[in-house]
Amino acid sequence: MPPVLGVPVLFAAIFGLAVWGRRHGAVLGEPALLATLVVLFAASGSERYQRLLGGGHLHNRVVLRLVSR
Repeated sequence: MPPVLGVPVLFAAIFGLAVWGRRHGAVLGEPALLATLVVLFAASGSERYQRLLGGGHLHNRVVLRLVSR
């Protein structure tokens, strides 16, 4: 699946699970916020995102990359 389609699909899946969990008392808080944070956390682990933060090299800006996780 192309990354352009993967992010909305991941968001929709997490949002659906969060709404279901909120109805059953397993999730406290706003499902949209939870889904957004989970998608951002998942995206931050990708090599492409790490290269973007590191300026093209994975060994640059270690502190910035750790703070964003």
